[in-house]
Amino acid sequence: LVLLQEKYKLEKPSPERTLVENWEKIFGPSMCERCHPVRIKDEHTLIVSVTNQTLRSELQFMKRSVLKQIQKLEHCGDIKELVIRS
Repeated sequence: LVLLQEKYKLEKPSPERTLVENWEKIFGPSMCERCHPVRIKDEHTLIVSVTNQTLRSELQFMKRSVLKQIQKLEHCGDIKELVIRS
């Protein structure tokens, strides 16, 4: 079990884990159910999936402020770009 934890870094904090734990805090209760983090690409780009094109447009306008909130989170300071896909 310890070998698996070490191999897959299960016990170490990660940006992915921090994002999932704080997703509602970042987007609020109504919006967090309609968008989800997909993955972090190249350690600097967070890809977010949204449920529809309208929400995508709305998030495009909020992109800068959302990115600042994400960068303030522990282990997420290296995220420099936000890609929103519907």
